[in-house]
Amino acid sequence: MEKKLKEYVAIVWKKDSNEPGVHETFFACDREEAKVFLEEKYGKEIIVSLTDVEAADRPRGTQAEPPSQC
Repeated sequence: MEKKLKEYVAIVWKKDSNEPGVHETFFACDREEAKVFLEEKYGKEIIVSLTDVEAADRPRGTQAEPPSQC
């Protein structure tokens, strides 16, 4: 089964730096893949604010899928 790509938005700061954060928009299959992409590009010594656009567009307090019934 092929995974669906999601659009992610990130702000990346290098640890121990006074430089402003870098804004990134990119596509990945999941958060883990997104984190790996950012670490490969900027190194492991980073602080990241990471949001997938689909989740950001949902009203707060709602879930992507209804919870399963017991």
